Amino acid sequence: MKKIKVIISVLMIICLSLTVMPIHTSAVSEDLNVGVCMIGNTSAAITATEKILSVDVDDALASVMIDGTVAKVTSLSDEQGMVEAVVVTSKGSTSVQIPLGYTTFCFSGETLTVYEGGDDKYEVAGINTADEEYLEGDATYNLPVEYDSKGNAVYRNADSYSINVAIKKKGGSYVFCGQSSDMSVSVKKEATAAAELILAGLELSSGFTAPITVKKDSTTTVDIINPKGFINTLSDTELNNEDLHGSEGTIDTTNPEYAESAVIKGKSGANVTIRGEGTLNVISNSKNGIKVAEYGSLVIEEVTLNVTSVDHGISSDNTIIIRSGVINVVSEGDGIRSDPDVVDAETGAGAVIEITGGEICIIAGSDGIQANQQLTITGGEFCIQAGDGWNDADFNSDDESCKGLKVSVNTDETTDTTECTCTMDISGGSFFLNCADDAVHSDAYINITGGDFLIYTGDDGVHADTLLEVGTEGAVAGELVINVQTCYEGLEAGTVNIYDGTIRVAADDDGINAAGGSDTTDTNIGFNPGGMRPGMGGNQTTSGDYSINVYGGDIFVNAYSDGFDSNGALNFLGGEIVVWGASSGDGEPLDHDGAMSINGATLLALGQRGMGSGSSSSGQRTITSSASVRQGQTINVNYNGTVVYSTEAVKSCSYVLFSSPQLSSTNGWSISTASSSAQVSCEHGRLVTSKEFEKSTDCTDGSAYVQVVYCAVCGEEISRTDISQVDVIEPVIPTEPETEPETEPETEPETEPETEPETEPETESAPTQIDTLPEPTQTTSVETEPTAPAERKYRVGDSNLDAVVNVKDATLIQKHIAQLDKVSETGCICADVNDDSQVNIKDATMIQKYIAGLVGTFPKGEFVTVSI
Repeated sequence: MKKIKVIISVLMIICLSLTVMPIHTSAVSEDLNVGVCMIGNTSAAITATEKILSVDVDDALASVMIDGTVAKVTSLSDEQGMVEAVVVTSKGSTSVQIPLGYTTFCFSGETLTVYEGGDDKYEVAGINTADEEYLEGDATYNLPVEYDSKGNAVYRNADSYSINVAIKKKGGSYVFCGQSSDMSVSVKKEATAAAELILAGLELSSGFTAPITVKKDSTTTVDIINPKGFINTLSDTELNNEDLHGSEGTIDTTNPEYAESAVIKGKSGANVTIRGEGTLNVISNSKNGIKVAEYGSLVIEEVTLNVTSVDHGISSDNTIIIRSGVINVVSEGDGIRSDPDVVDAETGAGAVIEITGGEICIIAGSDGIQANQQLTITGGEFCIQAGDGWNDADFNSDDESCKGLKVSVNTDETTDTTECTCTMDISGGSFFLNCADDAVHSDAYINITGGDFLIYTGDDGVHADTLLEVGTEGAVAGELVINVQTCYEGLEAGTVNIYDGTIRVAADDDGINAAGGSDTTDTNIGFNPGGMRPGMGGNQTTSGDYSINVYGGDIFVNAYSDGFDSNGALNFLGGEIVVWGASSGDGEPLDHDGAMSINGATLLALGQRGMGSGSSSSGQRTITSSASVRQGQTINVNYNGTVVYSTEAVKSCSYVLFSSPQLSSTNGWSISTASSSAQVSCEHGRLVTSKEFEKSTDCTDGSAYVQVVYCAVCGEEISRTDISQVDVIEPVIPTEPETEPETEPETEPETEPETEPETEPETESAPTQIDTLPEPTQTTSVETEPTAPAERKYRVGDSNLDAVVNVKDATLIQKHIAQLDKVSETGCICADVNDDSQVNIKDATMIQKYIAGLVGTFPKGEFVTVSI
């Protein structure tokens, strides 16, 4: 037994030095750390920070031997497969997947050991930048090979050659583990059978090519599998950049064939799937993190995928499909991109991105998610920062594009969007978009029928060059929410159709706009306002082609120019709309060059000026007021002395228009304020005077005000309102655009102790697993001195521990998720605002909503006490 213990201890040390990567689960405990390490191809060592109590496996497949904090799982079968192991410690339980029986390649520095298993359709060869023939045929460089005591082949890098493991075109399933800084894996060209690359604790880099390459013209799928319990890391070097070091490199041509410009590269026609419940880290020092070329596809599901890239994070010339998983991208270029270098005139290129689920966090130097032709999103949680965010002072729209969600033709500068089929369809998902440029953009069509959007942008909230359709006629209220907290213009397109949804817009310029022209960051030269479906053409000739049509929805617009601005028709055919135009200058709440129609909508329009120059053909009556209203006053719409609609003035105005299907006649209707006189028009077309009487006997306490409204023509009393008894029903009002999300009270509550970030212990570090909340450090009392541990109170949401909750905290969490920065252990406790024992995209989004006033309190509460 003593000998066995020594062997297990040695195995544990070897595993820790090579491939052990701790995993975490918060299902039972916050600090349950379990690591897995392959031992050849028939055994694995499981390590834990606590004593392992049991490991449950299928006893027909594997046996288990436990010694303290280490357990060894050994295969009992010659069959290859995944063995599920449930590990139980005093802290709780978790499960891992162990691949047993496969041919396994174990990397260790300059050597590679091959443990033969189920499949043998592979070759091991030496490659360098001067010898590039073997992958085109059967020629190989004869690497030095030795054999260990069990007969396993051991290869070694030699003579400037680095080892490449090539899976032949007939495929098979193989395991890769260990560590090397100068080796690679490839699937040979014209693959005809599926290949599975199982990464089981692999840390692999290559000096001059992609760590994993799928060669061209594959007719089947190559699966890169990350089993539960393993953390894998792939990286490359600058020499892997074809643009700089390839056959036509701008620096040199030292690497003409093996430079792949990506850490994971699928060549023309390759179909790559990245999946599994483990973690894959991709670090690009050359160009792209992951790239699939023309006519290929990339599918991502289940996996936790962390990509850091000096250019694009995840890129394809054809199709990207994301079904599930946790995806974190930090890129200097686009975060996720489907955009071909050249579009085939005959067969075309898909240039499609489809997302059905997952948690996606992106910090991009350019666009967050960009597709050339089609972007379809049906679900998922998104947290996207493009550029340095909405208040990026250095953003230059003339030569940069920093959009959140984008469908745009970037490859052909002569493309006219009258012939473009760029389409974005969003039917679900939760979106936090913080962008220097448009938050949601298409060169042609956008159709949003579901989803919850919180938008901060330095340009347009949602922009479509041709047609923007929001909602679905007859949809359930609450399924679609678009909240544009700050923007230049809120919703803009050649034609805007709104059918339903809750829409809130605070705009520095126009709130909802139908106009010509596209922004200068797009290379297309056309603007197609015709509003027809993709493939049906359109016009770009006269202002009559532009229109805004509201069929339903709950809409609030606060604009500092025009509230609604249509260069053509403006139609309100349903819904409940409150729109504020400019409080000064020439902005109008309702600006229209064509005809305006109000027929079926409840509309309250307010500003300093009236309506645009176009004609009006309303099917229902309106009442107006030209009295001065101050910011903060209550504006009441009354019928026979009863307030039927009320709102608070978010700014000063001197023009109020109200229209409703209930206004069959203007008799009995009036507009008033709670503290000043107002004038409204009646059916006679003359002004009606509003008078206030102090201490009226009509009031219950004899001291309040009554407002009486008379018709100036007939003298009939239209309404008498006891202002002290008015029930004010206020709609949700977005924050003023000039109020930045960072705004916080200058003083903390007196009962809150002073919090100084500098007092954090220097040894404190972020948890290894990016979405797992560590257990607070507990101070152990000395038996002879039973004193209580010292404690400190922190504000929930204050991830950077500077005593305030603002956008900096949400940004730090984003960077922590993407492994660009670290949140301290105490910071993680504060950052877990939804109290689910994880720090992830959900917390960052909830903090943003808290800043915007959309969340009143966090589920975790206002403060948390931490032992120090």
